[in-house]
Amino acid sequence: MSFEEACRRADEEAAKNSGNGLGAPENKRRSQADALLELALVAELFLAPDGTGYADIIVDRHRETWPLKSRSFRRWLARRYFQTEGKAVRSETMQSVIGVLEAKAQFEAPKHQVHVRIAEHGGSICIDLGDEE
Repeated sequence: MSFEEACRRADEEAAKNSGNGLGAPENKRRSQADALLELALVAELFLAPDGTGYADIIVDRHRETWPLKSRSFRRWLARRYFQTEGKAVRSETMQSVIGVLEAKAQFEAPKHQVHVRIAEHGGSICIDLGDEE
């Protein structure tokens, strides 16, 4: 499913559940799915060799890498939405947006190896000590 199709479907669902009862929103404001996708796309998406989609995000001035389906990524995204919009994300919308992000990671993002704490890079061993630095 393309990005545009996913947004259109999320808008149609929202229109069914609200608006004037005729299946159309009463005004032309940005949908929750569009707002959430815009917030999510500040993350750098990539695909691991095993097919798992990941997002690199900045949290408190350091980089974190989370699987797109992880609870931590969902919480980060829900928090960003609440900070900008002042309301909670509907769970159906979150599911749809995560699906779009996974598709973007699979078909549009680069592939990268994922390492936990220790990795080889350019002939050197890199160790993440797990602290803020």
